Amino acid sequence: MNLNEKDCSDDNKNKSFVIINQKGIDSLSFNVLTKDGILALRRAKHRNMERLTLTYDDGAMNLLENLTKEYFGFAEDSEEKFTFVEGYKNPKSVTILLKGSTKYLLNQLKDILYLSVVYVKHDLKRVGHYVLHLNPTTIALIAFCLGCIIPSDDAFEIVTHQVLTQYKKQVKDRARLGVQTFAESLLIIPKSITQNTGHNQQETIVKFQ
Repeated sequence: MNLNEKDCSDDNKNKSFVIINQKGIDSLSFNVLTKDGILALRRAKHRNMERLTLTYDDGAMNLLENLTKEYFGFAEDSEEKFTFVEGYKNPKSVTILLKGSTKYLLNQLKDILYLSVVYVKHDLKRVGHYVLHLNPTTIALIAFCLGCIIPSDDAFEIVTHQVLTQYKKQVKDRARLGVQTFAESLLIIPKSITQNTGHNQQETIVKFQ
């Protein structure tokens, strides 16, 4: 309470404390914390506590006697419904919230997101050789997460094919064949759509390019 009054007074009136605890908090303590404007969360899961300690430089506190201002972490926002803690200065962990209308859709999004992270992590470890082996769905999801606009129908595959064709010139040795094969495989979808609509495949692809 003394730290709250000292740190959240005068010039720091817009600040507030958030206490996250793995154990329970009794009603009397809740009332006292609420009166002082402190948000308290009880029975937090162990894995969530580990993630929180990774998002800021300090760790979890076990003894209140050693508690000082220097041990506090910083966050810009914390919502009450799902308790989103955002705005860390130097985060080393992240939580991604997936929303979907059905359980099947959520499982699909979860699998795609997991594969995306694994592929990106694998590719970033390669120094000097970047191997493109992401499927179009994964690339689209990554672009969506980065705030990019993904065109509909076969426009994405055609544009990606053009980009990879230019990128192939920068790649040497056998990796160039891999890029070329991946670029050509992207044209399967545009060719199928063209054939289903009754147009000539080669002429349509040439016009798009």
